[in-house]
Order: sequence, then C-alpha cells, then structure tokens
Amino acid sequence: MEANLPLISVVLCTYNGEKYLAQQLDSILIQTYTNLEILISDDVSTDKTLEILKAYNKKDKRIRICQNSHNLGFNKNFEKAVSLAGADWIAIADQDDIWLPHKLMALYKSVAPDTLLIHSYNAEFKNDDPSKIFTNRSRIRFVGNKTRQLIFYNTISGHTMLFHKKLLSSSLPFQDGVYYDWWMGIQASLQSNIQLHDEALVLHRQHESNFSHVNKTISLEESKAVFFRQRLHTLQCFRQIKNLTKEDKDLLTEYTKILEKESKKSFSLRVFFFFLKHSRSAFYYRKKKFMFFYYLKYSLKKATMKVENWT
Repeated sequence: MEANLPLISVVLCTYNGEKYLAQQLDSILIQTYTNLEILISDDVSTDKTLEILKAYNKKDKRIRICQNSHNLGFNKNFEKAVSLAGADWIAIADQDDIWLPHKLMALYKSVAPDTLLIHSYNAEFKNDDPSKIFTNRSRIRFVGNKTRQLIFYNTISGHTMLFHKKLLSSSLPFQDGVYYDWWMGIQASLQSNIQLHDEALVLHRQHESNFSHVNKTISLEESKAVFFRQRLHTLQCFRQIKNLTKEDKDLLTEYTKILEKESKKSFSLRVFFFFLKHSRSAFYYRKKKFMFFYYLKYSLKKATMKVENWT
C-alpha cells in the first residue's frame, strides 16, 4: 500500500446473497487500496449469508458485520450502512458483483479537489461466467453539474461510486421509493462537479434475481401503472430539494403534470413535444450522429409510453 492513503469505508448491504457473496468479498479483500474498513449490514437474511460473513470476518478483521433486528428494505438498509461509515471517502458494493483489484485505487487517485462524487463504467456479465463480459458504452455516463440531465435520466450506479461523506449531510435520509444512487447523484450535482473515471471497474452480474421494472406476476398494464406511479413519486421528491434552481423546479412541475395526465395513454403527443423541447438534456446519455433525427427518434419512443423506452 502506498503510504499516507486515507481510510476508505466500503459499504456492503446483504440479503439472502449466499450464492455470489464470496466472489464479491474476495474481490474487495484483494483491492490494491488496502486501508479499508468494510461495513456489512445484513437485512435479516434467512439463507447462509450470515455464516459466510462471519467466516470472512474471522479471516479479515477489517470486516464489521451488523445485522438488522428487522427487515429494512433496500434503500433504508443502505441508509443505515453509510451512516455508520467512519471514513471521509465511502464506496458502495452490491452483494453479487465483482470488483477489479484496482477499482478503489483508480477512483481515489482520479479525484479532483472539491469533488464529492466520482464514478465509473461497469462491465456486465450473466449469471456465473465473468469471463464473458460486455462493457456498455452506448450510454454516456453523467459528468459535470448539469442537474437537469439527471432529472431526466440517471447514469450513476451506486456500485461504481466513490463519494465524500460530506454528501451525506444533504442526501440523508434517502427518500422512500427513490433509488438512492439517483438521489445522491442529484444532490452531488448541485454541490460540485461529478467526475467520471473512463474505465469499467466493476463486473456487474445480470441474473434472474436482479431488480426488474417489469413484475412478471402482474399484467403489463398493471406493471406500467406501477412504473409511472414510481416515476411521478421520484419527480415529486426531486422538486422538494431546497437548492434546486427555480428553472429546474418549473421543469419538474411541468413534467409531473404531463405524466399525471398522459401516462395511461398508449401514445402521447404532449410527451413527444415535451421531450423534443428538452432533448439536449433528456438524451444526454445517448451517442449522437445526426442530432435532429436522433432527438426525433427518442422523443417518439418516449411518447409510446412503453416502460422499456423509459428505463
């Protein structure tokens, strides 16, 4: 380890993660950045997750385990875990991913002065075969401080983040029903420039237990209604952020009013013209060749009101 590197808190939340947990823990323990505390908050797992954690704790005392007295759910478990972090810099880990050995060193060494959050690309693989990875660069990741872009679409994943604990003063408590990484990204963009390390540093596992926007136990129409209710709730929570600009609050007001009226339709001209009007912000994450036709295409996709065109 290089001398004088500060402590980093790695925060990992677990729930019934026995199948892939050991691979993630192994990848954290072999980080080239070794000055770590590893905080693990288990959300009352009923499988062998806790046994695995205790075995790893015996091998490496950097690991601290906390088990909740009752199930908190995804967001609140992460909220509790990050609030326990003792270091100035905090990294979040999912229970079923694999980190590249230099992940934390690369992120920390790239941090510019006054930056509160830096993130990276990830590489995806399916189930049990990390040798077959795919790095998705068709979607540009967010960089800078143009909050309006993040209002439309989040490209900051929690498992790719390294952030300063100062960000927690504005981010906590996490809002119920709002993805914590989206919420933190908005907060960080209002206070500093968000940085992007242009390398895939996490192998992100895609499997049947990943969260899906489509609930297969209900109809597509019901799933669509659930999705748009959740999206409206997210936008309404964003509008309550105190230091958001008046222009962005007005945008959020317009956006929510349109969704309230149009989300049940199969096609909405109002949604089409709204996204076309704000296309530079709304589609910042897409690579562009012929800008006008590009904006037209994706505004039409949004206007079809299909969930897959919104995620």
